[in-house]
Amino acid sequence: MIRNRILISFCVVIFIISLLPVPSTAQAVIEKGMYIVDGIKGSAEVNNRKQNTVREEAKRMAYREAVDQIFSEFMPNLRDKTGYSNLLEKVASKYSSLVKNFTINDEKIDENGILHIVGTCKISESALKSSIGQDIVKVLDNPRILLLVDEKVSGKSQGSSTTHRITRQVFEKAGYTIVTPDQAKKIIDVDTSKILGDQKKLYEVARALRADIIIIGKASAGAFAKQKVYGVMLYGVSGSVSLRAIVTQTSQEINSGTFSASTGRKPAGSVGEGASRCLSSSASKAASQILNKVAYGVASAGSRHNDVTINIKLSNVIFSDVENIERKLRELAGETGEIFERSYKDNLLEIVFTSKNTAREVASFLSSNGFNVTSMTNWAIDAVVQQEKKVIVPKTTIINVKIVDVPSFRKSGELENLINQFIRSYNGEYLAKYQDKTLELVVNFPENLDVSKIAKDFAAFLEDNKVEIEGVSPSFIAGKLIKEEEKRRGLW
Repeated sequence: MIRNRILISFCVVIFIISLLPVPSTAQAVIEKGMYIVDGIKGSAEVNNRKQNTVREEAKRMAYREAVDQIFSEFMPNLRDKTGYSNLLEKVASKYSSLVKNFTINDEKIDENGILHIVGTCKISESALKSSIGQDIVKVLDNPRILLLVDEKVSGKSQGSSTTHRITRQVFEKAGYTIVTPDQAKKIIDVDTSKILGDQKKLYEVARALRADIIIIGKASAGAFAKQKVYGVMLYGVSGSVSLRAIVTQTSQEINSGTFSASTGRKPAGSVGEGASRCLSSSASKAASQILNKVAYGVASAGSRHNDVTINIKLSNVIFSDVENIERKLRELAGETGEIFERSYKDNLLEIVFTSKNTAREVASFLSSNGFNVTSMTNWAIDAVVQQEKKVIVPKTTIINVKIVDVPSFRKSGELENLINQFIRSYNGEYLAKYQDKTLELVVNFPENLDVSKIAKDFAAFLEDNKVEIEGVSPSFIAGKLIKEEEKRRGLW
């Protein structure tokens, strides 16, 4: 009796386990703009249907699993949202435009007449993101944006910003929630002019306002021409706008680039009117450029594939070292990463570094390459060039050589080649300069040699090569080239 109860209990457990969802063994990677999902599974009932029909049904099930795996790997913040299932079904239904290739690696029919396939699916990254569009914003529960804009017209800051108004309209229409500076001031003291350049303060404000994204706008406009026509002054005005979005959870930066516009052939009646027209056009384009990218940034926060953006400030950097520093950081970032030089002023180099490296890994890299890291957070690193270590240079014996009346650069080269043979025979090194018919050399010999003997041997060597010695000491040799002898040899 007891044995039967145990057997029944065991069977019930097995039955319950069989009803539980089986964790996907599929894996997704991205290569050259293509999501590649390997190990996805699909199944369909045969039921006396044509083989191709059954296989296509099984593949559609596999496509859905592939999209689910991509979201899981690359946009994990979507999966716990209430609208995720509807989004998944909507995207998976567009498989004909998303799937670029599907390879069946294994196929079999079980004893219940069910076809099972296992395959590899390739889905276009751009096509998938296009299919999501603005639906992703709704699934993410209308992400909150802290929008801050520094707008200047004719060099003066504007209280009422055209760029702020247009950018807000674009993002609100797409479903985002905008936190304006005025709204923010009710919760926390926000002085736009003070915090725009303070990354740490920006994050503090964003967290206090529960903002998912910070958008920083830079806008400027001014007149480039003016002319009076029939007593009316008309202005030619141009303006430009750039937007920089920061995903607060990961510090990922998304830049719109700079968009510019001008009044063109329709001059404005005032600089203000022209600025409003130019900045409206530029702001609309800049906002549209980053609209969906911002949503992807929020959705992908927490993905192991997600790039991390780190603001690096390096102090005491001399300009000649900038290129080498950026080259090393670019090597660290790898093919998929990028670096952007924000500014270089007063020996302070500011770089935006985007890669899959963590801040700790970047800080360790800087530390091992001559920098002393003074502070580090997940999104920012400050470091200063270490004081150069004193290098103990072996002592050497120096002899200065000066030879005058060397008529040409070609002749100085011939003479230098002869002198080089002598110097090398004593394991010496030299620096040479030719100017105003004078060849000057600074020669270093190992300290353990007899400098008096070397100087005498050196002078004798020069005399053998048509140099008239005018003075010799253990540290200096002076002479002049014998022109008459050289003329007889036909060198002039």
